[in-house]
Amino acid sequence: MKITKTFINIIFSVLIAISLVGAIALLPENINGVSLSFVKSVNFLILLIILLLILRHFFYNIWEKSVNFCKAIFSHKITWVVIIALVLLWQLVCVFLLSGTSTWDWMFLVQRATTAKLGWPWPNYLSVNPNNTMLLKLESIYFHLLGRPSFEHFMYALNIANVAIVDFGTYLIWKLAKKFTSPLVAKLTFVLTLVLFTCVPFFVIPYSDTLSFFLTAAILYTVVRAIDFQQKKRFYLFGFLLGFELLLSYLLKPSLMVLLIAVLFVFVLLIVTRNGQIKLKSAGIMLAISIAFLAIGSVLMKEYLYHHNGIVKVDTRQALPMSHFAAMGITGDGDYNVTDMFNSANIKDPEARNKASLRLIKERFINQGGILGYEKFLIHKQIKNSADGSMAWGHEVYYLKAFHPNNEQLEKTFPRRYFLEKNGIATEGKFDFRTVQQIFWIIALVLILGSIFDQSLWGLFLKISAVGFFAFLLIFEGGRTRYLIQFLPVLFLLASLGMQRGINYVAQIRRNKQG
Repeated sequence: MKITKTFINIIFSVLIAISLVGAIALLPENINGVSLSFVKSVNFLILLIILLLILRHFFYNIWEKSVNFCKAIFSHKITWVVIIALVLLWQLVCVFLLSGTSTWDWMFLVQRATTAKLGWPWPNYLSVNPNNTMLLKLESIYFHLLGRPSFEHFMYALNIANVAIVDFGTYLIWKLAKKFTSPLVAKLTFVLTLVLFTCVPFFVIPYSDTLSFFLTAAILYTVVRAIDFQQKKRFYLFGFLLGFELLLSYLLKPSLMVLLIAVLFVFVLLIVTRNGQIKLKSAGIMLAISIAFLAIGSVLMKEYLYHHNGIVKVDTRQALPMSHFAAMGITGDGDYNVTDMFNSANIKDPEARNKASLRLIKERFINQGGILGYEKFLIHKQIKNSADGSMAWGHEVYYLKAFHPNNEQLEKTFPRRYFLEKNGIATEGKFDFRTVQQIFWIIALVLILGSIFDQSLWGLFLKISAVGFFAFLLIFEGGRTRYLIQFLPVLFLLASLGMQRGINYVAQIRRNKQG
């Protein structure tokens, strides 16, 4: 067990260190683009900090009373109820002000689900990308349950549902952090999650990213709860629940199977080391039920989704193979490549398509300069995959265009000025937003790196999951931090462990000084 932990820690720390270096390197570029109003806000914040330091130095009694007063306020449940209410209000305001249209995958699906007269630019999209059929079906069901509203109204309703999904995932992260760390660290983890994801309007983009964020949190929570109970009947129930979550994950975001691999890895490790932390027989039954549910369910659901979904015909012979995405992932920044996509899609025979992608992988590996060149490329790609704290907001060619972009009153609102350009389009040029996110992301990465000092089984499981997700993005299509969203719950929970270790270390130093 000790050797395994050391090995995982080394790989994990190298990956996070590369991400941290890349994140710090991005900060000057972001700061260089900030507005004058942002500079004024920073100056005000610096002045406030100076005043607080003066207060602490010259008026210590007043300072101590103020600190105790703040502690009392933030330890009260009503304060957190108010904070949550304000977060919900912010999210709903953003839904109203920022919901809109786009020209990338999520827009294709919404158009098809609503049969909106906005054009269907890619008739065989779901045949080429059948993994999005489940999301299309869910959106179609929701559309009909709402009574077939107008496209704009449906987008508002869809994004409100997206808010609920994101918020529930955030709640589960807080619950898990509360279980494995102190109440203070759990609250700070909650705040970090709010700043870096929950309050950022990814919820106005109804795609698999936000759903996978929730599913990752749900799978982690289910595994932990199952181990907590350790009763046969409970294990059976949790087995079916975990199986359902894994099935939904597989149909929406196959990369989430990394979590199942991490669970199995830890389970085998416990068997080999004869570790008695959990009842292995009961856990084995639960995993067997989950895997059986996933295997049978995936076959049945694929048959239904691809041939009987009632919306569109899916020809799986046109589907892009995994080798295609591996070929994408080994050139340039390792991100989406339009030329590769059309070249693969134009090859009609599935076997020939796969062979062409495999040849391309070999050619690109040689062009990288062999093993050492590929290693250099992986370092570059890890930075591209994980350094941007905005999670690649505005990165796509036409990321998001808000409804009513020419409305002057709406244009003056803070969410539009902060996240969108004057024409109502989200771009990478919103440097005020990007700078704030980058600073908090650097803090998060430092805390995540600190989790290497955590030796718990929970920490090991999270680190194995993180390494698995990073490896997936390094091998296959990646190249932007938007793909991190699917396993942000893992990273935030690792940050909580790093934070706890840091607090414990400082407390130990203080005790040693006093002793």
